[in-house]
Amino acid sequence: MYPISEILSEKYALNCIVEFPNALMSFEQGLAIPIYEKLKQADISYISEKLNNLG
Repeated sequence: MYPISEILSEKYALNCIVEFPNALMSFEQGLAIPIYEKLKQADISYISEKLNNLG
């Protein structure tokens, strides 16, 4: 599990798995890739290569 949830769980006495199941599912199944206007072609190629190697 993502480390910040443990910190928040302890600080605020939360059970993130029970209280935020959709956030947990998004974290476990989601994919975040860098995308922005000034992304260089070399970076795009690198990201594409890594994504293509996933499956």
